[in-house]
Amino acid sequence: MVVVLNSMKTTKKSGLGRGLESLFFENAVEEASAEEKLIKVEEIFPNPNQPRQSFNEASLNELADSIKQYGVIQPIVLRPNVDGSYMIVAGERRFRAAKLAGLAEIPAVVRKLTDLQIAKISVIENLQCEDLTPVEAARSYEKLMELADCDTEGLAKMLSVPRSTIVNTLRILTLPEVIINMLQEKKITQGHAKILLSGKVKPEEMVMLAYVVCEKELSVRETEQLVQKFVERQAKKAERNSENLERCRQMKTNLCAFLGKSAKVKYYKGKYNVSFSCNSYEDLERIVAKLKD
Repeated sequence: MVVVLNSMKTTKKSGLGRGLESLFFENAVEEASAEEKLIKVEEIFPNPNQPRQSFNEASLNELADSIKQYGVIQPIVLRPNVDGSYMIVAGERRFRAAKLAGLAEIPAVVRKLTDLQIAKISVIENLQCEDLTPVEAARSYEKLMELADCDTEGLAKMLSVPRSTIVNTLRILTLPEVIINMLQEKKITQGHAKILLSGKVKPEEMVMLAYVVCEKELSVRETEQLVQKFVERQAKKAERNSENLERCRQMKTNLCAFLGKSAKVKYYKGKYNVSFSCNSYEDLERIVAKLKD
């Protein structure tokens, strides 16, 4: 989230931002003229509940180079801890870049915010990051829905984004953990994940297909074709299995009537297997005689 702290205005980005002041601060931040001050970097610590787990190294280095030349133009937001240290509320990327640039102090505004307010700010700030991974975005949406006690429709109105965007992003969290990790590590894209989800395949089949996508470095279009062919093959296989199952049932009925005893008929790998048991040698002779006739 891009916050101009001196005037407490929120700059809207990517459709997010409408009504955020009332959401975040909830009348608890009245210091509109709070002073900006320099805080020692060594006294500042990241929020342990930060939804964002990864920061692009190249982007951080670029920002660090800019900070070396121009300084930190926009202060970060901190909350004081009881031990005299500070926790980052907003601006962790700038903080990381400032450390890379070798700064001993960083401009900041200190606010006394509740845990709930901090969590909401962190979620929205992360959603407005251009390099946020689809998994991080999904977890941010999920977290904000929990904090705001709303559904996808309510969240869509809150963020001024289409509900379909939120729903499709949240669907990522229904993927098997292996594929979620692939997304997080950017081995596949959200487009690949969308195709895998739309294929109506079992979780283990989805994982198998995802490995093929990674191994062959397939495009989204090629992944769509891969999934479509797989689903078609599975449908034909299911149809054949259904036909064979019905044949086995009919044959079992006929065989039991013919033999005068219980029998089993199974289909496996292109072959039909028939089995039955005899109570005595005479019983076996009777059946053999029937078969000869």
